[in-house]
Amino acid sequence: MSIVAIIISSLIPILIIVSIVFAILRFNSTNVKTRKTKLSSNVSIRLLMIYVIVLLASTVWAWAFPVSSEIVTALSSKEVNEKKQDYLRLLTTGNGKGMDDSSIIKEWLHPINEGVFKITSKSSEEMPLNLVIKRTDDNESVVKASLYQSMVLYNQFEIQTNLDQVNIEWQNDTLEIGNQSPEITNLNLKFFDYEPITQKIMKGDFGYGEFSQNSPVLYVEVPKSIILYVDQKFVTYISE
Repeated sequence: MSIVAIIISSLIPILIIVSIVFAILRFNSTNVKTRKTKLSSNVSIRLLMIYVIVLLASTVWAWAFPVSSEIVTALSSKEVNEKKQDYLRLLTTGNGKGMDDSSIIKEWLHPINEGVFKITSKSSEEMPLNLVIKRTDDNESVVKASLYQSMVLYNQFEIQTNLDQVNIEWQNDTLEIGNQSPEITNLNLKFFDYEPITQKIMKGDFGYGEFSQNSPVLYVEVPKSIILYVDQKFVTYISE
């Protein structure tokens, strides 16, 4: 939680305590000041002082030792453009060298025994991802596949989700691709959780944000010595 959020969330209990102390002091000024009433007033003031001290200490602690899991760093314009260019390069040229390794969900090395490799989809109409195929000059009869997560950018924040529930199964020398219902229990929307003051400082306005989303990418390297069978309508890019 940020400093501004901590201070704002603490205003209500402070007002409640101040109201209680004010009521006690007003009662003391209009009634006989017995020893018991004076004691209650002193205790209330001390409790208020302790609360203020604890509040200030917790604010300083939150500022000095922020929780790393809650930190969301905005990307620079250069980083945003580089991510988009790397993703576009992968889709249009089959070059995945610029992609960040942290965006790889899973990798496979699958030997092909019969010299024939097939890629199929459980849906006859569409593929639930972008399929990029690169033919290589490797002599080994091994297919290498890398599944890249979808790239979702909101303004200058990269959103990490688990919505890429793509089902990939190997059936002997056949790679079958399908889609399954997403589980959104771990959807990270922390990028929305920053107070308006910080947002004003970072963006300078409260206009509509820029949102871009791209489907996950399956990058498959297939040696030219292996016969490849795949429906062209499912292929985003193939390099011979």
